[in-house]
Amino acid sequence: MNVVLRCKRTDELLRKWQLKTYDAIIQAYLNKKAEYEENLAMAATQEGVSISGRNPGQNREIEETELKRCALSMITGQHFECFNAMQTDTQGWPGIDFAEAEAEGAYIRFFEQAFDWPLMTYLFYPYFWGRRSAAWDGGPTWIDKITRIQDVDPLFEKFLKAGAARVRVPVRPGFEEAILHYLSTGEIWNGGEEPTIDDPLLLDIVEELRQQQGAYVEKSEGTITVENGDAQVIGTGTNFEESDVDHDIYIEGRR
Repeated sequence: MNVVLRCKRTDELLRKWQLKTYDAIIQAYLNKKAEYEENLAMAATQEGVSISGRNPGQNREIEETELKRCALSMITGQHFECFNAMQTDTQGWPGIDFAEAEAEGAYIRFFEQAFDWPLMTYLFYPYFWGRRSAAWDGGPTWIDKITRIQDVDPLFEKFLKAGAARVRVPVRPGFEEAILHYLSTGEIWNGGEEPTIDDPLLLDIVEELRQQQGAYVEKSEGTITVENGDAQVIGTGTNFEESDVDHDIYIEGRR
């Protein structure tokens, strides 16, 4: 007897598989990045080795912040000149322009949360793709970039000398339609009001803090069971996998 099975993929299972695969790739990337930075720190503290210059972690933060600023300028078509929610009164005292602060807050939150900025990857292209400055205009010339710009951190030196850069930033899962809507219309939050606390587009501040610190977070429903004195946690209806070892579990924002 022959049996023929016809299987049909469901959209829900496909999305779960995509998110699961995405999470695995991102976690592997973060682990490799942490390992690289740890090795740099160990090399810097070896006995008898004196390394000058800024901490490599600080250099990466400078690179990422500047590339993020440039990326946002290209996406939004502005150079951050209009952000001024702090005003000065006639007596010189600073004060908040409440209407401006509310409008700027919604704008800032959208672009900070719609992209997975901690997962940004980038590489630098040579100096000759940048502006060919002359000595009289105050900027570094090509010769300056080749001979005078030096740093003990080779990646940071590439950043300082770069004429261009390639940057890739993933859209945070769940924000795909909102970003497509913005690119088509220029409207944030799908053209509506900023999401409320029960809206899936609103990123929890605890989760945002953890991601800024390099910890990728996956939300999951279900229940967990643990016995007193036992390090093993059993999940029912969760996204736990056998590879989930030494991970933190947060319930209602508490670890």
